[in-house]
Amino acid sequence: MPENKFFSKILVPVDGSPSSAVAQELAASISKQFGSQVAVMHVISHELMNPAMQDLTLGGADVGILSAGITRGDYTIPTQLPKQPSASAPKKMINEITSIYREMGEQILKNAVALFKDEGISVEEKLVADNDPAKTISKEADMESYDLIVIGRSSGEEEKKAHLGRLASKVARHAKIPVLIAASKRRLSRMLVPVDGSQASKRAAKHAGIMASKTGAKVTLLYVQESSLFRMRPTLSEEIGRKVLSSVADQFKNVELEQRLESGHPGKIITHIADVEDYDIIVMGSHGHGGARQMLLGSVTDHVLHYADQAVLIVK
Repeated sequence: MPENKFFSKILVPVDGSPSSAVAQELAASISKQFGSQVAVMHVISHELMNPAMQDLTLGGADVGILSAGITRGDYTIPTQLPKQPSASAPKKMINEITSIYREMGEQILKNAVALFKDEGISVEEKLVADNDPAKTISKEADMESYDLIVIGRSSGEEEKKAHLGRLASKVARHAKIPVLIAASKRRLSRMLVPVDGSQASKRAAKHAGIMASKTGAKVTLLYVQESSLFRMRPTLSEEIGRKVLSSVADQFKNVELEQRLESGHPGKIITHIADVEDYDIIVMGSHGHGGARQMLLGSVTDHVLHYADQAVLIVK
């Protein structure tokens, strides 16, 4: 991929949460470095948009909507909707709830647009309604030919929980383009690039090489040998590892590069090194040799996504 076409269009799903704000800042930084076009997108979604829940509601079931308010990220709008609507009320109630969520979404988009404009970046805004936000985001990225999705690790209601949220997890699994899961750090000065010889990891190395040449990041290429093979044939295992590393090393032109061999459980080793040695971002393929389909994640990538505290770029 030519560098002038790299990350030319970035899609940033936003929900008003602190995690989303970090993703916006990271996307703004990337946009400045690569001259990217940016679109921020908010998906209006709530439980009663699910057809199964609508069947219950239209049947007169108590859906338990709290009158105290509806919260999305940092936004709360008080409501006076009935807790136990009459049989004729549910459709109107659902429309009223959707209208409230739309109002929140418009404010979330307004704030996101302001962040990019403050950075001197022109930005497009998209507001859509759907009961499956991850599917909608992935479809939008595919239809409009985006090169990268930048998304926060968790939504507002998940901020107090550790590791990856449901929306980010689903987008990372099903999007057909690279997905960058933002973390607390906005800089990209130290990059950890796990490789295993698969085509997906070679594509990840290519992305990492272009990013490092633009950002000046220091890069560590990492190959983690399975413990069983290393114990049985350490010399052979090391030879394989060095060949894997050297096969992608030429992707890193004019970049400070370290090549590193380790042994153990790949996912745990990757997250441990990234944490202990204070890396800013992990760049890796969506799956290794065992990956069955491009849109699904391999077990190592899935482990890293859920347990790494750093930003993670998944290259498809």
